[in-house]
Amino acid sequence: MPDEGPRIIALASGKGGVGKTALTANLGVALGMLGKKVLLIDADIQMANLGLMLGMEQRPVTLQDVLLGHADPRDAVYNVRENVKFVPSGLSLEKMLRVDEEMLGEVVQKLAQGNDFVLIDCPPGVGPDALAALNASKEVLVLTMAEPVSVADAMKLAIFAERRLGLTVTGVVVNMYKGMKHEMKEDEIQKLVQSPVLAVIPEDPLLRKASIEGVPVVVRHPDAPSSLVITGLASKLAGVAKVEMRKPKKPGLFEAIKNLFKGFPIIGHKPKLQEARRGEDKIGGVEKK
Repeated sequence: MPDEGPRIIALASGKGGVGKTALTANLGVALGMLGKKVLLIDADIQMANLGLMLGMEQRPVTLQDVLLGHADPRDAVYNVRENVKFVPSGLSLEKMLRVDEEMLGEVVQKLAQGNDFVLIDCPPGVGPDALAALNASKEVLVLTMAEPVSVADAMKLAIFAERRLGLTVTGVVVNMYKGMKHEMKEDEIQKLVQSPVLAVIPEDPLLRKASIEGVPVVVRHPDAPSSLVITGLASKLAGVAKVEMRKPKKPGLFEAIKNLFKGFPIIGHKPKLQEARRGEDKIGGVEKK
């Protein structure tokens, strides 16, 4: 079990494309909604996509500036919403090539104080940048899709994190579940990865749409299928309530089409005042603190 103090959790995957960054953003905001103090850190300094998911791209001071010794760690912390703060990575290629990744652990320890959770969005795999992010953590939440190849990568990552790095593998999150015959079952994944499956998040067009808009789906569409599972996962991690994580059923054709077009404006429809104020639930544009 993790020791006392802030829970520093790396969200990691064997390979990219499994939705790790979107889950980091949504899980962090969901934990904040439960009253937990959360710090999100974009440790994927090569891609730096977490800010896009939060609507907070192009911040003036970034993690790269801190790792280069050009800024105090506290200057790279920004308010996202109540209880949630964020440390972005930048898009400068020059800075990316010069950073000292081994400093990340020290930076994380300094910033973790006063928080209940620190969620680190890791680069995929076990390269030098991913190792730095994993070594800065106490726990790891392994993301995978239900395809056999993706699960095999998750297994290798979980074994490496636990046996080579000494991390606690908190569990596995199966993302983008489609309910197809070729996808592995929950008990098969648990047996192969040797870790509990904490959540199975369905393929959800609303999650993808919200991510493009820079608003977590748990804020934009709190009743979306993916939102319900992610908030349940947050409750489970926070110990707020016992949540039964069940594999979602594959939606029918009508429901899939309905979800795809939900939230799009009707042609010829004039926006009402409530729609004009939609930016109030937007995540970005909050002053730095």
